[in-house]
Formats: sequence, structure tokens, C-alpha cells
Amino acid sequence: MQKFIAKNIACPLFRAPCRWAGDMIKLNINGFIAGDFSDEELVKQINNFLSVDKDELERIRLNNINEFQEKYSIERCAQKYIELYNKNCSC
Repeated sequence: MQKFIAKNIACPLFRAPCRWAGDMIKLNINGFIAGDFSDEELVKQINNFLSVDKDELERIRLNNINEFQEKYSIERCAQKYIELYNKNCSC
């Protein structure tokens, strides 16, 4: 849920190198991905974030807004539920 909230307010996202969030967070596109699960790697990515200039942060912010609207808006989610229902309904 935090990813959806962060995307909605356009914050850069951080994640560990797990697969389940791979489609939502893309390195240097809309967030930062740690190379492993160590504290050092997370600190490295936080430092990368802190070193990004304002223009790059604005680009990341806009990428998050656009991706949220395209993939996760209430309208898009409702449409996906309708498609799923129609596909699986034997009515």
C-alpha cells in the first residue's frame, strides 16, 4: 500500500531486490533499488537519492505521477476488475 501512496504523491521509491515489486519500481526511472538486503546497500541508495539534482527529482516525480495514473488509478483498477469479472463470469 505504501508504494501506491508514494506513487500518488510522486515520491521517489526505494526497494530491496525482491521480485514482487519489480514491475512497480524501476531504477533511476521512478525510484532506487538496493543491490542486496544489506544496510550498506540501502545507505548507498539513500545517498544516491540525496545526490540527485532537482531536475532529476522532478523527472522521477513526473514518472511516478504518470505511471500511477496509467496503471493504478481508480478508473484503471475498476476497468481491470470489470475485465476480470467478464472473463471469468459464466453468466
